[in-house]
Amino acid sequence: MLTNISVLGSTGSIGTQTLDVLRAHKTDLKTRGLSAGNNLFLLKKQALAYLPDLISVETEVNALILRRQLHKKIEVLWGEEGNISVATLPKTERVVIATP
Repeated sequence: MLTNISVLGSTGSIGTQTLDVLRAHKTDLKTRGLSAGNNLFLLKKQALAYLPDLISVETEVNALILRRQLHKKIEVLWGEEGNISVATLPKTERVVIATP
């Protein structure tokens, strides 16, 4: 059975390790949401690799940058509300919180 997971803090050390586990078990685990602070380069790579439904970043400016780069393939939100949205996605069954 497939388990849907969101990762808050996906670009930090715990978040990247979590995504390594998700990749190793991709037939059992699906990444639904990702959030990060300001590491747009890594978050973009993660978003394209895992194709979540939603990602969130710290600032509105960063959200606009990622929206342009991802060409609307993935919904991008920002701030506390964005993190809450990632954590409460309807399909998400588990949330890994890897934020300071």
